[in-house]
Amino acid sequence: KWIVVSEARPDTRGDIWLVPATGVGEPTPYAHSPFNEVHGVVSPDGRWLAYASDESGGFEIYIDAFPSPATRARLTVGGGTEPHWNGDGTELFFRRGAEIYAVRPDFAGASPEATVIERLFTTSADLRSYDVNADGIRFLINIPAEATAPRPMTVLVNVRSLLPSAP
Repeated sequence: KWIVVSEARPDTRGDIWLVPATGVGEPTPYAHSPFNEVHGVVSPDGRWLAYASDESGGFEIYIDAFPSPATRARLTVGGGTEPHWNGDGTELFFRRGAEIYAVRPDFAGASPEATVIERLFTTSADLRSYDVNADGIRFLINIPAEATAPRPMTVLVNVRSLLPSAP
């Protein structure tokens, strides 16, 4: 059992690491390169890891064997971030700007391939992150609240001088 984490470093940018869920043992690099590899998510059957990488010049969705990378394949062309699996691992959702897409990976060959990529819907341009229910039908989308008038802020300088002294 592993916990998938992303690490940001100046020399390698974003990397994906596997941390033993038991707390015993050292973290293991999974995707470690001069490019960004982020948003790692394990498939429901535990056999695949989907993640976003910008090695092609822009972020795309990749999938590879888990927990040991071996059969990496690029599933998208034209952009993709924040992958999420449906409950049975037959669909992978991802974000491209303000649009949410679904792709059905085909695992029959030597490495996974994208069969059908479908745009599901467009959200607010201020989409921050999202999650999808296991059924692949319901989405929870985090968008900023409507802008409101700025609230005033009061700054007290030397506040101790305003307090009564102790007897």
